[in-house]
Amino acid sequence: ARVETTLGRVDASASAYRGFDGLGPIGFQATADPVSGGIVGQLVEVHPRFTMVGGDVETVAGPWALRGEVAGFVERSFLSTASLTPGFSPLLVPGRSFDAGAGFDRRLGEWRVFGSTVVHREWADDEPSLSRTDVNLIGSLARSFRGDRHVARGFAVVNPADAAAFLRGLWTWK
Repeated sequence: ARVETTLGRVDASASAYRGFDGLGPIGFQATADPVSGGIVGQLVEVHPRFTMVGGDVETVAGPWALRGEVAGFVERSFLSTASLTPGFSPLLVPGRSFDAGAGFDRRLGEWRVFGSTVVHREWADDEPSLSRTDVNLIGSLARSFRGDRHVARGFAVVNPADAAAFLRGLWTWK
């Protein structure tokens, strides 16, 4: 369910969703082979149910477009670390996660600039070792050419805690 409204100059929405995780956790399931007496294993993906509640806001202030969003996964499943031990079947543990982000975009002459920060927190009371928090910084710079027939775009994601980054360039045409 999703409800949207405009409050003054702010677009706002609230949502709730209950469904199955389309990209579920993947675990290794080991079984004894009755013929050879050895161990045979396979990767198993499970699709547990989850429940999410969230909201977002967006407004324009002069040349700036500003937005914020939050999503709380009040019912979610994670793959247990016990599932990584040989001989164990994939085990799920109940947990929760929280995502929040704020961002902007704006036109600067021929360029369009976008920036965002996203915080992700997940935890499982039954297995504290699964708890983690990530912060991602996201940015994009784009420019159109020849009457918007060609667009050049640079896109970057940086995770300071992991000392990891992703950089991508795109060129599109119509």
